[in-house]
Amino acid sequence: MRVCNQSIRLRRTAIFAASLLILPFMAAGGAIAGSEHVAGIEQECEAQLGYAPERCECIGDHAEADLNDNQQAFMYAQATGNAAEAQRLQGSMTIDEMTEVGQLMTGIDGICP
Repeated sequence: MRVCNQSIRLRRTAIFAASLLILPFMAAGGAIAGSEHVAGIEQECEAQLGYAPERCECIGDHAEADLNDNQQAFMYAQATGNAAEAQRLQGSMTIDEMTEVGQLMTGIDGICP
Protein backbone atom coordinates (compact mmCIF):
# COMPACT_ATOMS: atom_id res chain seq x y z
CA MET A 1 0.00 0.00 0.00
CA ARG A 2 2.87 2.39 0.79
CA VAL A 3 4.30 1.97 -2.74
CA CYS A 4 0.88 2.79 -4.21
CA ASN A 5 0.59 5.95 -2.08
CA GLN A 6 4.08 7.02 -3.14
CA SER A 7 3.15 6.43 -6.77
CA ILE A 8 0.03 8.56 -6.42
CA ARG A 9 2.02 11.30 -4.68
CA LEU A 10 4.66 11.25 -7.42
CA ARG A 11 1.97 11.39 -10.09
CA ARG A 12 0.27 14.37 -8.40
CA THR A 13 3.60 16.16 -8.06
CA ALA A 14 4.42 15.47 -11.71
CA ILE A 15 1.04 16.83 -12.83
CA PHE A 16 1.45 19.94 -10.69
CA ALA A 17 5.01 20.44 -11.96
CA ALA A 18 3.95 19.90 -15.55
CA SER A 19 1.24 22.52 -15.18
CA LEU A 20 3.90 24.93 -13.94
CA LEU A 21 5.95 24.35 -17.07
CA ILE A 22 3.17 24.15 -19.69
CA LEU A 23 0.74 26.93 -18.78
CA PRO A 24 3.15 29.80 -19.54
CA PHE A 25 2.73 29.09 -23.23
CA MET A 26 -0.96 30.02 -23.15
CA ALA A 27 -1.67 33.83 -22.46
CA ALA A 28 -0.65 37.72 -20.45
CA GLY A 29 -1.80 40.05 -16.70
CA GLY A 30 -1.02 41.56 -12.73
CA ALA A 31 0.94 40.34 -9.63
CA ILE A 32 1.04 40.47 -5.83
CA ALA A 33 4.01 40.75 -3.47
CA GLY A 34 6.51 37.94 -2.71
CA SER A 35 5.37 36.66 0.69
CA GLU A 36 1.76 36.64 -0.52
CA HIS A 37 2.89 34.47 -3.42
CA VAL A 38 4.54 32.02 -1.05
CA ALA A 39 1.39 31.84 1.09
CA GLY A 40 -0.65 31.28 -2.07
CA ILE A 41 1.72 28.55 -3.24
CA GLU A 42 1.29 26.80 0.10
CA GLN A 43 -2.51 27.08 -0.09
CA GLU A 44 -2.62 25.73 -3.65
CA CYS A 45 -0.28 22.90 -2.66
CA GLU A 46 -2.76 21.77 -0.02
CA ALA A 47 -5.84 22.34 -2.19
CA GLN A 48 -4.59 20.84 -5.45
CA LEU A 49 -2.24 18.14 -4.26
CA GLY A 50 -3.78 17.32 -0.90
CA TYR A 51 -0.39 17.45 0.79
CA ALA A 52 -0.09 17.94 4.53
CA PRO A 53 0.30 21.55 5.65
CA GLU A 54 3.84 20.79 6.88
CA ARG A 55 4.91 19.57 3.45
CA CYS A 56 3.35 22.58 1.73
CA GLU A 57 5.06 24.89 4.22
CA CYS A 58 8.36 23.19 3.33
CA ILE A 59 7.67 23.84 -0.36
CA GLY A 60 6.85 27.46 0.46
CA ASP A 61 10.02 27.82 2.52
CA HIS A 62 12.11 26.58 -0.41
CA ALA A 63 10.28 28.82 -2.86
CA GLU A 64 10.96 31.78 -0.59
CA ALA A 65 14.62 30.89 -0.04
CA ASP A 66 15.53 29.70 -3.54
CA LEU A 67 13.39 31.81 -5.88
CA ASN A 68 13.20 35.54 -6.53
CA ASP A 69 9.92 37.49 -6.44
CA ASN A 70 9.21 36.99 -10.16
CA GLN A 71 9.82 33.25 -9.88
CA GLN A 72 7.52 33.05 -6.86
CA ALA A 73 4.87 35.07 -8.69
CA PHE A 74 5.22 32.77 -11.71
CA MET A 75 4.89 29.65 -9.56
CA TYR A 76 1.80 31.13 -7.89
CA ALA A 77 0.24 32.11 -11.23
CA GLN A 78 0.82 28.59 -12.52
CA ALA A 79 -0.62 27.01 -9.39
CA THR A 80 -3.78 29.13 -9.61
CA GLY A 81 -4.19 28.64 -13.35
CA ASN A 82 -3.63 32.32 -14.16
CA ALA A 83 -2.14 31.68 -17.58
CA ALA A 84 -2.15 35.35 -18.54
CA GLU A 85 -0.04 36.35 -15.56
CA ALA A 86 2.24 33.35 -15.98
CA GLN A 87 2.82 34.34 -19.62
CA ARG A 88 3.58 37.94 -18.64
CA LEU A 89 6.04 36.84 -15.97
CA GLN A 90 7.67 34.30 -18.24
CA GLY A 91 8.45 37.12 -20.66
CA SER A 92 10.44 38.89 -17.95
CA MET A 93 12.35 35.82 -16.73
CA THR A 94 15.55 34.30 -18.04
CA ILE A 95 15.83 30.68 -19.10
CA ASP A 96 17.90 30.05 -15.97
CA GLU A 97 15.13 31.49 -13.78
CA MET A 98 12.53 29.31 -15.49
CA THR A 99 14.79 26.29 -15.09
CA GLU A 100 15.19 26.98 -11.36
CA VAL A 101 11.41 26.98 -10.89
CA GLY A 102 11.11 23.71 -12.82
CA GLN A 103 13.92 22.11 -10.87
CA LEU A 104 12.35 23.09 -7.56
CA MET A 105 9.00 21.60 -8.54
CA THR A 106 10.36 18.40 -10.02
CA GLY A 107 12.65 17.86 -7.03
CA ILE A 108 10.01 18.43 -4.37
CA ASP A 109 9.74 14.77 -3.34
CA GLY A 110 13.42 14.70 -2.43
CA ILE A 111 13.32 18.11 -0.75
CA CYS A 112 10.04 17.95 1.17
CA PRO A 113 9.07 14.30 1.75
